[in-house]
Amino acid sequence: MEQIKEQIDKHRKEQMQIFKDECLLNGTYKQWHQELEPFRKYIQKRYIRFHIGKRLYKNRYVETEYGDILDHHMISYLAPLDYKNIGWDNRFLHAYEQIKRISDYFRKKGIRFIYVALPNKGVIYPSLICPDEKLMKGRTINVPQWRKYLYKVVDGGVETIDVLPIFMRMRNQCQVFSKEHNISGIGAKIISDLIADYLKRTTKDITSGYQIEREERYYFPSDYREPEKIEELCSICLINKNRKEKIPYWNQDTKNSKIAIFGDCNLQSYSGVGGGIAANLAYNLQYPIYNAGRKLIFDYDDVMTEADLKKLLLNEIVIYVAFSSAPFVRSATLSVRHPSLRYKWCHLNLENL
Repeated sequence: MEQIKEQIDKHRKEQMQIFKDECLLNGTYKQWHQELEPFRKYIQKRYIRFHIGKRLYKNRYVETEYGDILDHHMISYLAPLDYKNIGWDNRFLHAYEQIKRISDYFRKKGIRFIYVALPNKGVIYPSLICPDEKLMKGRTINVPQWRKYLYKVVDGGVETIDVLPIFMRMRNQCQVFSKEHNISGIGAKIISDLIADYLKRTTKDITSGYQIEREERYYFPSDYREPEKIEELCSICLINKNRKEKIPYWNQDTKNSKIAIFGDCNLQSYSGVGGGIAANLAYNLQYPIYNAGRKLIFDYDDVMTEADLKKLLLNEIVIYVAFSSAPFVRSATLSVRHPSLRYKWCHLNLENL
């Protein structure tokens, strides 16, 4: 699948302009982060409790008046502006370096790596987590540390799709998140449309003759604590089984695929009923997608293994979908208070693989 370099470069320049415009509105990342200290103090007081002599953060699970669950992801709003941890090859790396090294690894293997960075619910709907607008100090985004990280990723040459701008545009038209922290069925469709559009603009010859249909259906969110409260509209992708019945698309015919996708919990949302990001991407491209599932590179649980990496190497395009807060959810925040609580990110020895 040949890349269209001119379109990739154009996309990158457009992204860099977005980051520049954000700083014009909000100040330098350092100023922006300092000004939001009252916001972070509110988040800490409202959602976080201390243990072990105030050295360890633990989150409170809070349900808002609208039924939204605010959970452990709240910790990441307290993260510092800059942070290093043990990552690939057991080296101390900045978060953007962790992404860049895996991108460079795939590139050296002749495989294209695309990072799809998702915002958190509290960034798109800030009043859910902090109803006092004054604490935002007029800032349009409440997480300069995540935006600086993503700027460094793009500036480092990693192909990146930033979902925040389109979610900001769509947030008043539809609910792009479920009642917990994951994306909604509509959010999954928006993201898959965005990825498909980028691939079509930057890639030649994505063809397979594969046939996938799509229907709109209502489902109870599988990740919600009390699912009887609400249903969500999902775009369900279906294929014909033996030309007699339609079944949800889920990793069928991946032996014929050269596109793989992996990531965090957002990739799991509605995947079992054919309504997740991977299924909708397959529909948009009319091309089978290998969904490698939940494989993390910034956490201590469900991290990518050497076997997982070898499976991804069988593809021509590898797509990584994850919250841009991923480097900060636990490790960065915990280590600020007590460095011995630090745990490693995924630290496979890429140099020997």
